[in-house]
Amino acid sequence: MKYDLGYLNTKYTLIGLFMLKACRNLLDVSYSKNDKELIIQVVLLNGKTLSDEVKKDLHISFPEFEITIKELTITKESFNESKGEWEPKNYKWLDTSVRLN
Repeated sequence: MKYDLGYLNTKYTLIGLFMLKACRNLLDVSYSKNDKELIIQVVLLNGKTLSDEVKKDLHISFPEFEITIKELTITKESFNESKGEWEPKNYKWLDTSVRLN
C-alpha cells in the first residue's frame, strides 16, 4: 500500500502544534498547500489571537514553505450554528481540515 507521506506529515505536524500548544479559544483549523506555499486558516473566538509561539513553531516546522496564517474570529453562538452539520455556516474551510474536536 502506498501512502502520501507529505500529506500525513503535514497533518501530523499541524495536529501536534495545534493540539499541544494552541489556546483553548481555537475553534477550527484548515489549510491549503501547494509546492512552496502553506496557507493555514485558524478560527478563534472573538477577541482572541493565535499565540506568537505557535506562529513561530509553524515556521520552524515547515521551513520549506512560505507560510500565510489567516486568523478568523467568530462568536461561540455563530460557531455553534453549524452544530450537527458537516460544513460550517459562517466561514469556508480551506482545502483540508484538521479536526480538533
